[in-house]
Amino acid sequence: MPAGRGAANTESIYKGLKTEVFNRLNNEKIKEYYDMTPFFFWHKMPEPGPIFIKWSGKLNAPVSGRYTFATFSKSPVELYIEGRKLIDLYRQRGKNYAHIFLDKGLNDFEAVCYPAVGSPGIDILWEPPAKAMLTIIPPENFMKTNEVK
Repeated sequence: MPAGRGAANTESIYKGLKTEVFNRLNNEKIKEYYDMTPFFFWHKMPEPGPIFIKWSGKLNAPVSGRYTFATFSKSPVELYIEGRKLIDLYRQRGKNYAHIFLDKGLNDFEAVCYPAVGSPGIDILWEPPAKAMLTIIPPENFMKTNEVK
């Protein structure tokens, strides 16, 4: 049976992440779309006023082991893996990296950015086990889930 077909309330997996843009003043969702990676440049965001952006989906870990995650942004960023807040640059300035043990396969992923006007953007990097440096997480490692009704 093709992916996305079958019983009610089954979950299908697709490449990319769900991206939601919110008004920071009232938490009202402005728009929703899908991105291949959690990456943006402020000058490409036409929304007026203060906003925040949330990316959510699954991160496919190719092997089990200790992963390092890092964020690079002049704006506040929060990073959650498997529901655990790894990076909180909204409340704690400075530390932009963290470590976590991940099992091979799909893991919950969420990143939130509170962009400031003039901020150049955001990058989220990882260092999988047995690798020697941080790299941008490849787009093929992000999956979004859609509920099929």
